[in-house]
Amino acid sequence: MIDTFNPNKLILNILLIGVFRLLHLGRISNDQAHQLIFSPNGLDALEKNKHLNDFSEIVNQALFLEDVLDISGIEKYQKELTRFENEFIEMLVIGDSEEMRNVLEIITSLGIDSD
Repeated sequence: MIDTFNPNKLILNILLIGVFRLLHLGRISNDQAHQLIFSPNGLDALEKNKHLNDFSEIVNQALFLEDVLDISGIEKYQKELTRFENEFIEMLVIGDSEEMRNVLEIITSLGIDSD
């Protein structure tokens, strides 16, 4: 379980909660979720990053969500999405005001060219 604040963990955690929520609502497909994070490459990147490897076990399980849907049906699939989402919610560590400002700086700098 994640127990110390890390802005990168918080951002990834929020992204993962959002991906599961969007899957649950049918707003993105399993293929789109795989392109974002639920792929062998995404899992490999998490496992290699000592700051983010706490997420690798659950992401590894999420690689098989499409199989759950195909084999067990939509009801089991929806339950699994909810379970994953709740696991990531439990892992959330929110920082103090200064730490959250750091997160805001990271988020608002995404995609901005420094030139």
